[in-house]
Amino acid sequence: MQKIDCIYIINLKKERARLKQTLMLLADEEIHIPIKIFEATHWKSEFFEKDVYENEMHYSQIWRENGNKIRKGQIACCYSHLKLLQDAVHNNYQTILLLQDDVYCEKIGQLKKEIDKFHDLIQTHNDFDLYYVGKQKVFPMLEEAKFRDTSFLETEYCYNAHCLIFSRECCQKLLNTDIWNYVVPFDEFLPLCFGKSMCANVEYFQKIFPKIITALSSDSFSNVYQCTHASSRYKHLVDKYSFTDISESDFV
Repeated sequence: MQKIDCIYIINLKKERARLKQTLMLLADEEIHIPIKIFEATHWKSEFFEKDVYENEMHYSQIWRENGNKIRKGQIACCYSHLKLLQDAVHNNYQTILLLQDDVYCEKIGQLKKEIDKFHDLIQTHNDFDLYYVGKQKVFPMLEEAKFRDTSFLETEYCYNAHCLIFSRECCQKLLNTDIWNYVVPFDEFLPLCFGKSMCANVEYFQKIFPKIITALSSDSFSNVYQCTHASSRYKHLVDKYSFTDISESDFV
């Protein structure tokens, strides 16, 4: 792991309000790291139906979540995240922070504090691949071990990929798996790859996705979470600056 050299915001083009909300959050946090907005692929798009679904990607027939097969939206989400990792490798970024466009923190400064904590950690320990700034534990009562002589956590089975730090090596390892032929939800794919998944049919999936990465998380992971636009402190600002305020003369 090295210092973060790019922040990726993954966003569906139609979700402009969520993108603006994330950019406002970063502006308030005063995090001086280059930002790249990465367009996600929508599952209802013509591109997804013609070029991705059962073409570039093939979903796992075995995957079950509460008895249900994987949904097209989850396939498109996984595809979008993997293409983002490809872009990071192509651009030779050494460490990226991936933000989904619903990332949020209650107090201004919390995200910057978490990034500073990560940068302090890698001064002493940088032999890991993936770092959860925020997450949702699948089993809240399951205790997580401290990482060596630090307060950071060896993360157990968790959901959500709304605020993650990837090393370049981690991106490459994930992209070199057979995920393209056995698509599972992205936030389930990661725990499989760091050996902590407890998903349905886990023995089957462990053979396809053996442990290849090491994952840590912040001990204050609950400070950075996902929120709805309606509950964001930026809602009134985003709603005020909407497409209704933009005239045709404002476009090139």
